[in-house]
Amino acid sequence: MNTPSIIFYGADWCSDCRRSKALLDTHQIAYDYKDIDADPQHAAYVEHINKGQRRIPTIVFSDGAILVEPSDEELAQKLGIASTKVDKTHVDLAIVGGGPAGLTAAIYATREGLKTAIFEKKVTGGQAATTDFVENYPGFPEGISGFELSQKMFAQAERFNAQLISAQVQNIHNEGEYKRIETDDGAYFAKAVIITVGSEYKHTGAKGEDALISRGIHYCATCDGPFYKGKKVAVIGAGNSALQEGLFLAKFVSHITFIVRSDVVRASDVLKQKVLADPSKFIIAYHTKVKEFVGEKRLEKMLLENTTTGTVSEMPIDGVFVFIGLVPQTAFLKDIVALDERGFVKTNEHLETSMPGVFAAGDCREGAIAQIAWAVGDGAKAAIHVREYLQRV
Repeated sequence: MNTPSIIFYGADWCSDCRRSKALLDTHQIAYDYKDIDADPQHAAYVEHINKGQRRIPTIVFSDGAILVEPSDEELAQKLGIASTKVDKTHVDLAIVGGGPAGLTAAIYATREGLKTAIFEKKVTGGQAATTDFVENYPGFPEGISGFELSQKMFAQAERFNAQLISAQVQNIHNEGEYKRIETDDGAYFAKAVIITVGSEYKHTGAKGEDALISRGIHYCATCDGPFYKGKKVAVIGAGNSALQEGLFLAKFVSHITFIVRSDVVRASDVLKQKVLADPSKFIIAYHTKVKEFVGEKRLEKMLLENTTTGTVSEMPIDGVFVFIGLVPQTAFLKDIVALDERGFVKTNEHLETSMPGVFAAGDCREGAIAQIAWAVGDGAKAAIHVREYLQRV
């Protein structure tokens, strides 16, 4: 087939333009893309052809033919293509993980005209979707449930034609122009990849914990601490994060008990001194672990076991905050990209990993802060660097 030389006038925000470009890309038909928003001359030419209207896509062929806002069938007929089926296994960008970082990256990428697929086996929104209520995310002065916020992010990504693929990514191979992405649903191919698999808070493993998450048991003081004004809470953990979060909680709560398994608080001396300086606010329960969390609709009390004597006692409590570490969901990346000693993905200042064309954003990235706003900013930054990468290669 003799493929005509094509000049494609369109805009990145135009869904019809993305549809027509996807058809051309699928059948590997070269075209010269002219963004009418980037050059006034392109916009003026489109208006001239369309009698003063900016109708896009406007597609000009070397034989003089012009198609304006064509359907897939009309474009395929002009090109002599028998099938208008778009290949969904080849995309510009694959995003591995559908949390706030991934969804934000998808919004930015699709608005730039990149054919984008989000790989998420579980619920879109990640940990944010399981957060009972979010009061510190900009734009929602009355607060919003984590699930609703996640759904709004996903709807925005879908609006710009991001493709959601319910599959678990198992491996990524660098094969030149495309990265081969192996999933439990077969192989997919992408010119660039953003890893946004997130991380999970370590759980205590005590009986009743999972049933009472967000109903008295929490993993983020910044997110949920203000709900416990004047209440008595416990903090499980003895590292820097536990004491930092405990000091933050002290702004709201009346009383904090730190549950420590050993006889040592591993946090820095500065943090320890701040806690020890106020024994009326802070109590440290050494040699103690949680045996069971008790409550029907909400947490009511904890059963605590002394790790030295084995004796069990009850502690009525309003809320518990668990800070015993984060586990990044990066086990499948061990031999693919560089990870730090804790399993977080190492990136450079452009959020690119050790594999060219593969980026990382959000909670799975080394140095990340486990906050929705941080993840959103990371996702936007990664998408911008992906665009720059694709312009270079």
